[in-house]
Amino acid sequence: MKASEIQERREKISHLLKVNNKVRVSDLVQTFQVSDETIRKDFEFLEKQGILKKVYGGAELNKTDGVEPVSQRTTSYHSEKMAIVTKAFEFIPEEKCIISLDQGSTVAMLARLLNKHRNKTIITGSLMSILELVESENKLYCTGGIFSKEDMSFQGNIASDTLRDIRADICFLGSSGILDRKGMCSSSFADAELKRELVNKSNKNIVLLDHSKFYKSSFVEAVKWESIDYVITDKEAPKDLVEKLSQVVKVIIA
Repeated sequence: MKASEIQERREKISHLLKVNNKVRVSDLVQTFQVSDETIRKDFEFLEKQGILKKVYGGAELNKTDGVEPVSQRTTSYHSEKMAIVTKAFEFIPEEKCIISLDQGSTVAMLARLLNKHRNKTIITGSLMSILELVESENKLYCTGGIFSKEDMSFQGNIASDTLRDIRADICFLGSSGILDRKGMCSSSFADAELKRELVNKSNKNIVLLDHSKFYKSSFVEAVKWESIDYVITDKEAPKDLVEKLSQVVKVIIA
């Protein structure tokens, strides 16, 4: 079975969980025409991602905080996000380099600052970042893929395939919540896969995280902290949680 077919089935299982809160192995076997063992492997994978918890005869949704569409997040904690992206901007070298940008409102604010440069190659699937860079004198590439209205970004196999052929010097990422998780998270399975691809193809990975994300959990654990070089957050971030996070990744307070 192709990897894309496995991912599609797991996406559908995740969707069924979001809608019904619970699924049964027997129902999924009939729906997808696969074996019990295949569904249980799907459950094991999705449980590791924090999406579900296995119960007798099936699985239940691992409930997390809902995430509003990215277009509605642009005005939330604006001053804190501006402090974060100003600090993030300091990591960008003067010489030519390749920068990849994740989706999200904070990363899009950083994209606006990148217009101050003119010799960078920028790769992103974020429509918000693309709109910020349309007049840029940098070289801009879009990953392409299926458009997600909620994330305002391009996702799916086309986006992932594009990223497999590139190598970035530095990547800036966002997260929809990190509470009680062992890494940065995403609200969707497809976006989580894209975040992993971005991280795997970058020499340096930096997560931009306003303080509200410390109080939220999210649907999918996308990337372990061990794969992240820096987390940049704001002064309102809870000291106890920042201290705990600092044990596994370098945290910078903007």
